[in-house]
Amino acid sequence: MRISVQTLLVVVFGSIQSSNAFTAGPWLQNVSDTAITIMWESGSPSGGSVNYGTSDSYGANATSTSVVTGGGTYVHKARLSELTAATTYHYNVTDGSSSGDNIFKTAPADATTNFKIGLFSDTHYTDPAAAMFDYLLGTQNIDVAFSTGDIVSSAGGTYSDVESNVAQQELSLVASKVPLFVAMGNHDVSPNWGGGDEVRKF
Repeated sequence: MRISVQTLLVVVFGSIQSSNAFTAGPWLQNVSDTAITIMWESGSPSGGSVNYGTSDSYGANATSTSVVTGGGTYVHKARLSELTAATTYHYNVTDGSSSGDNIFKTAPADATTNFKIGLFSDTHYTDPAAAMFDYLLGTQNIDVAFSTGDIVSSAGGTYSDVESNVAQQELSLVASKVPLFVAMGNHDVSPNWGGGDEVRKF
């Protein structure tokens, strides 16, 4: 009986994860009535792909650009444009693996349209931030989220702080469901707190 090297490695070490599997995301940013930015983190430097459309049949495609992080991963960004206002879209990100089907909604073009926002600050604490996010999204059903800053604990220039706070908190719990806009706080960008080069990538 012949056994491949890959099969032997799986038997010894368990399942093999692709180096370009998702590390975080996808998440939503910078929505307008005709465009939105889809972002994610992975182990691949090459451009990933976003398929999108008004149904899960998609029909349109956008390719990402990427920037390397301090953790040796890559944050990808794809801008989807020429969208229809106040419309629900389906999208799927592929970057070695697939995100599966997700949805987002574009902003209304009519300035008199009602919508609901979630506004928060100093969310660099796991508790009670996680419970607050669940309340805003699960109970209040917000359309868009805004943070007034301090999304990291101590250093916006440190990958480990950004990964454990921003990627696993605001991005995975909020921006994966509704677009998130962030105004940086002193913890995020001040030289006294490590600068903001790393957090800006996300």
